[in-house]
Amino acid sequence: MCVASQTATANTEIYINQPYYYPNGFQVAVSPASAATVKQVSPFQLEVVHASGASGRLQVQITAK
Repeated sequence: MCVASQTATANTEIYINQPYYYPNGFQVAVSPASAATVKQVSPFQLEVVHASGASGRLQVQITAK
């Protein structure tokens, strides 16, 4: 789980090792959902794109399938 509590000025990168830790895939949940979207850039990287003007606490939870 990744938690941020400041106003983001750029996207956030989360490094994962999908082949090793998530061989059957994974699910990503963002809370609050309107604060950001998550894109998978590669099998080793997720990118959190923060919504314009979003501030406060943001939680990104990655769960194995």
